[in-house]
Amino acid sequence: MPAYEGASGWLAIRVEADTGDWELFAELLDTSYRRVALQRQLRALDAQDL
Repeated sequence: MPAYEGASGWLAIRVEADTGDWELFAELLDTSYRRVALQRQLRALDAQDL
């Protein structure tokens, strides 16, 4: 368990290159970032997708 897990709700994910569902990992990472990002950061992120 990571030391920073707890009151802030942060979690850790162990990632190994040869295993796992990379599409799921990308979705989790994107969703997590979008929950904490500022509006200007989200606009910049969405502009990259165009």
